[in-house]
Amino acid sequence: MRRNSGQTMVLLAVLLPLCLLPALAYSAEAGLLAAHSARLQEAVARTALDAAQALDQDRLRAGGGATLAADQARARALVSLQTLDPSAHLDGCQVEALRVVVSAHEDWPDAFAGLLGGGRVRLSARASARLNFSFTASG
Repeated sequence: MRRNSGQTMVLLAVLLPLCLLPALAYSAEAGLLAAHSARLQEAVARTALDAAQALDQDRLRAGGGATLAADQARARALVSLQTLDPSAHLDGCQVEALRVVVSAHEDWPDAFAGLLGGGRVRLSARASARLNFSFTASG
């Protein structure tokens, strides 16, 4: 039997964790960021639905038709997003007649890159909602 027959086992025992642990850390971080991204998307979608409820009642009563009150929609969007996800930042809230488009972002520390010098990941989400009218016949 040769003297160096166990060197391969030792080399594998040392190199295997050096290769697998970073891959494991990266996959765990990717899963965490995906969960945060899904939560942000859900909050932005709910925010768009809340903002789409800002009907301009004065214009409707005056016979000007149904539209959304842009200022009220933006104010609702800001309050709703801060309630649903306090770390999110509202990027925009465009109001067009009966449609609202909301966009927001969150910055998260990149833990894996933190081992190599740090960094941040920007998660973005966008959603739209439309105010629809429906009537139910009673009877």
